[in-house]
Amino acid sequence: MIPDDDPRRDAAGETLDPARTADRTPTTPWASADAPLVDRALLSQRRHAPGWGARAANALVLLAGLWLLAAPFVLDYPPWNDVVVGLLLVATAVPRVLRPASTPWTGVAQALLALWLIAAPSVFGYRGDADVVTGIAVLVIAGSTAALAFAGRGARPPEAGPR
Repeated sequence: MIPDDDPRRDAAGETLDPARTADRTPTTPWASADAPLVDRALLSQRRHAPGWGARAANALVLLAGLWLLAAPFVLDYPPWNDVVVGLLLVATAVPRVLRPASTPWTGVAQALLALWLIAAPSVFGYRGDADVVTGIAVLVIAGSTAALAFAGRGARPPEAGPR
């Protein structure tokens, strides 16, 4: 057992991997090499691991898809466009909620569906305020998760080595 004041422990008391201690550098003038404010090795591991953020964002897209399935009947307007887009949003959100790292392309598909949802009221000539608002929300969520998913694909953890 390693004592709490041992230098092989970080500020949170977690045991450090000896191979990763070289990555622990001060990030601000008031941090020291002995007690950095940010453990860069830990941040690197978290950035490359699929987390709750992608799941939560796609859970919101899933809810938006379910709303689109119900909205035409609740707000009394032609249902076919919203039902189709809602089903497609649900179909693309479920895999991303279950396994976020394996399906980064779904964010792009969701963003394209959101753009269609924003344009559809003008194309078909119906009052679709709910479609536009939902489309903007899905576009922001899906666009950001797609950008983050594809930005993270090019970066590799330090231990992975060259490509």
